[in-house]
Amino acid sequence: KKIGSMAFANCSNLEAIDMPSSLEEIGSYAFWGCNSLKELTIPKNVKILGVNPFLGIADMKVSTDGNKLFSCISNCIIKDSTLISYIGSDNEFIIPSEVKKIAEKSFAGNSCLKKIIVPESVSCIGKLAFLDCFCLEEIILPKTVCLIEDNPFANCRNLKNIKFQERNPIYRAEEGLLVDEKKLILITYFGKNKHIDFDAMGVLTKDIEFIGAYSFYNCNYIETINFPDNLKQIDKDAFKGCNGLLEVYTTLDINNIKISNGNDIIRKRIKKI
Repeated sequence: KKIGSMAFANCSNLEAIDMPSSLEEIGSYAFWGCNSLKELTIPKNVKILGVNPFLGIADMKVSTDGNKLFSCISNCIIKDSTLISYIGSDNEFIIPSEVKKIAEKSFAGNSCLKKIIVPESVSCIGKLAFLDCFCLEEIILPKTVCLIEDNPFANCRNLKNIKFQERNPIYRAEEGLLVDEKKLILITYFGKNKHIDFDAMGVLTKDIEFIGAYSFYNCNYIETINFPDNLKQIDKDAFKGCNGLLEVYTTLDINNIKISNGNDIIRKRIKKI
């Protein structure tokens, strides 16, 4: 009845699989890295798909075999208007208008995508949605997005541009930063500067109070950071993988900054000036 999480992960020689009609659940990352798998049928009795069971697979044909809960539109596996997994090989891709939410890690590990256009039907982008999309250079977002969870663009090494089609009332992208202007949260850093001075970067950064989870994930080229004067909290794994970081400065009392797990490099390097 269930295929467990990571059950077939990295079975790179797996070319075909016949799943029984009794199957009801496919766990998270169940077929992660099964790059030889080119065709798959989701049985009609499947009710649950975990976090992207087909993570990293491109150019796979999926059939839903009469399943009334799931559909496959433009290489997107969708349930209740939520895009669970993208299994295409496009360089440029327009997300279908049937989608309202882009789920956690739904595009993660795709090695083909260079440009993505998100339609106005989408209001939510889940955490780490585009994790490790190394070729992604540009993403166009709509004004309708009202919830962007923990850094959807973590480790998108070649990302050069996050652009809104029209002014978004909550989010703003500028100077390599995506910021929630209402909650004063830095969501992602996609710039390439070695030295970051929040106060010198302008209005968008000087009032930031929270550095979001995974926001600088694997930015191992950054050498120095001068934190903003209003900083209150650094969330989980915000600076994970920032192994090139040499100096971190703040004007604040260090004990008044809440530093969450996964930021050991900050604890080691931070100094009050």
